Amino acid sequence: MKSTIALFMLVCCCLVAATQQSKYSKNFAFINTKGEIVIDAKYKWVTDFENGRAKIKKYVVVGNKAYYNYGFIDVTGKEVIPAIYDKVNDFKKGVDVTWVRKRGDDKFILIDKNGNRVGTGAYHKVGSWFDGMCQVKVEDKTRPAYQQGKYLYNEGFVNTKGEVIIDPAEGYFGAPAYSDGLVCLTKENTGYGFLNTNGDVVVPLIYKQGGFANFEDGLARMSKNGKTGLLDKAGDWVVEPFYKTVSGFGDSLLTVSFGSSYNNFGYCDFTNKVVIKGQYDRASSFEGGFAEVTKNQKQGIINKKGEIVIPLVHEIIYNDIQELGYFRALNDRTWTYYSKEGKEISEIEAKSRGNHHQNIFPVFNLDTKTGHYYSTNGQKAFDYTYCKTGEFTKEGLALVLLCDDMSYPRGQLLTEPATDIPEAKENIANAKPTTDVLMVYENRKYKTSFGVPEKVKVTDGSDSYGRPQLKVESLSSKSKVTVVVSTLKQKIKPDQTSAALEKAGNRAVQNMGTKELSSEPITISNEKAIKKILEKNGIRYLYVISIKETLLYQWIFLAAKEDFDGHLEFLQSIHLID
Repeated sequence: MKSTIALFMLVCCCLVAATQQSKYSKNFAFINTKGEIVIDAKYKWVTDFENGRAKIKKYVVVGNKAYYNYGFIDVTGKEVIPAIYDKVNDFKKGVDVTWVRKRGDDKFILIDKNGNRVGTGAYHKVGSWFDGMCQVKVEDKTRPAYQQGKYLYNEGFVNTKGEVIIDPAEGYFGAPAYSDGLVCLTKENTGYGFLNTNGDVVVPLIYKQGGFANFEDGLARMSKNGKTGLLDKAGDWVVEPFYKTVSGFGDSLLTVSFGSSYNNFGYCDFTNKVVIKGQYDRASSFEGGFAEVTKNQKQGIINKKGEIVIPLVHEIIYNDIQELGYFRALNDRTWTYYSKEGKEISEIEAKSRGNHHQNIFPVFNLDTKTGHYYSTNGQKAFDYTYCKTGEFTKEGLALVLLCDDMSYPRGQLLTEPATDIPEAKENIANAKPTTDVLMVYENRKYKTSFGVPEKVKVTDGSDSYGRPQLKVESLSSKSKVTVVVSTLKQKIKPDQTSAALEKAGNRAVQNMGTKELSSEPITISNEKAIKKILEKNGIRYLYVISIKETLLYQWIFLAAKEDFDGHLEFLQSIHLID
């Protein structure tokens, strides 16, 4: 949509300009590793990128009713799967298919990353993908109704090709997902056993579960005579059933309950020898040499010797050592970070130790409700401030919420997309800027987008009248661009616009100071004087002024004669946003 704005221009020739407007539902955007806006997320809601796709949410009206629909964009911002579904699952890492359902349908179907249907199956309920397998459910209306008219479901599994591996009609039920290539299932009047990704029974259905049963590192919990042990994939006991409750295992230690009920937790080895006596109300499995433990509703961290590394004084604590390289504790909505040695460290120091895509991570301040990005050397990656910050994904993009009173540069994707997304590469090639002369900035508080050569200095303050003012100056040695946006006390009526522009323009010319590339500042008293002095020094200029409602816009472009052709490109970069 285009809208003509009244302009007052002082140039060496007569020019007519128009401004282009665009609407935004929210100020979400995806940035690259320079902090530049790559994709405007012009949607009601959007997720982080995962496996080359980000989920979007759009507001649609059908008849006299309004709905939210979902679809997907690729790394160029192109809507590759249109928002025509009322339910969608994400494209998970390593899985190039997902489940979708259209409004009015009662079953999900499988589609690929371009929206093409995969397989012919349709299911009432679907799970998540693990080991290339996903649980699906189909209503069985032949069974008696229960819970206010709801029906039981028959459960099965399909692979990423949409092929049925375990048919729901076979009557299996049990675990919702595969783990380590096997899934724990049972049938009526049988025990539990395990099936592989071909649907074959590899561990007989003769066991009882010792809590949720799944294989991890080749072992799974199972029960015999009311005691729990660890079973291998051949169905043999690696750890004989001895304790009533084994809640998990890791780092060659079992987490067991020494009490008569689910309490008094400690640890034993694979010979059932006690290593850390029962003393905790809850305890996690060991991971990376550490475990989370709880006593009297307070949490801490212990090592494999049973020594306390982080005191049990925290509301919630997380053992992120193996994955991220630090511990984190939450108390009264405030995070505290600890090193492997249990020493308190800053958030920046903690996160710099972690594994990060692109080696950049966000730090968000809950007090100011703003965040910045840092590199793994602990320094700011760039100076731009955001009102919400997301992690950088392998696609080289991070989802942020832009602040209304900040200016942001535009750029392009710096990371090549995965080779399995050829259309994305083509889209990126087509989307690349034709020139790198202008850096485009956008500021939503002042509702303007503008281009300036090379680096810029942005000041958000007030003018001599005390009115809020945005001032942007380029730091180029060959040209100077100044963008000034001032907030007026009241709206300018359409019939008063021309007079207001002329008055403001005359005042600006009288007070506008410019600077020859190697001389002292000079004061201009009128248009003829500015043209004469500038041309004498080999400098040409362009001055544009406009008013929209309560905002006064001024763009001043100064350049050496040989660089002045860039003014047309500069003009084309200017537009106002709603």
